[in-house]
Amino acid sequence: MSNLQARVFTAVILLPMVIASIFLLDTFWFALVFAGILLLAAWEWAELSYLSTYKTIAFVAVSASLLFLVWHWQGLILMPLLWVSMVLWSIATILMFSYQPKSETPHYLWLKQGLGWLILSTAWLSLVDLHQQSQGSWLVLYIFVLIWCADVGAYFAGRIFGKTKLAAKISPGKTWEGVLGALLLTSVYALLVSVYTDLFDSDWGVVVISIITVAISIVGDLAESVLKRERGFKDSGQLLPGHGGILDRIDSLLAALPVFVCLQRTVM
Repeated sequence: MSNLQARVFTAVILLPMVIASIFLLDTFWFALVFAGILLLAAWEWAELSYLSTYKTIAFVAVSASLLFLVWHWQGLILMPLLWVSMVLWSIATILMFSYQPKSETPHYLWLKQGLGWLILSTAWLSLVDLHQQSQGSWLVLYIFVLIWCADVGAYFAGRIFGKTKLAAKISPGKTWEGVLGALLLTSVYALLVSVYTDLFDSDWGVVVISIITVAISIVGDLAESVLKRERGFKDSGQLLPGHGGILDRIDSLLAALPVFVCLQRTVM
């Protein structure tokens, strides 16, 4: 089976499962299912952070405890965590363009572990918060499709028009033309959803929020690429045939979810 065939096969299997989880499960079971996915991502994050097997197990155990705590205290800590994430991804946006590859084992591994706990738990809580809102299942589907549209737009625009490298030292295949393609397609998608459905109150408001969310999602993709580059890995794992690991599939969402929810709750 070729890599493309494996990607299509995996997508065909997973897509109905994801949609069924969004619409058929109540928020508790939805949260539990995606907590499992986030813990698999936590395992991969730990391996990218140079942790041994025993320390990886401990990292995942702490991650599970954090998910329980943020679920229990979500009413108090949701907005503070969202604003911390906004600041974090804003700083990351600046750092991505000043990144210098290191040949030696990178320092500050403890910082990578702490950021992993923050990013994973905040993204999960943001997803759960969306799901338990009015029309929550449709909101979750909206953000998922938004990121999928961004991937499609970036891929085809990059393949056809791509010339100007976005961040050559991190991910040589990404181009500014791909970014523009992602922003264009997602803007059209956001506008169509806002005009033809009652999911959002403000047509242009959701377009602006969606554009910002997609821009930050690209930073999330680049951030995971930095982890893989410093570790010397092509993929974060091999769990998904043709797609790599869990982190390879959700890296954009990890950044997009808290930004989207924060702006949605603050602006709309």
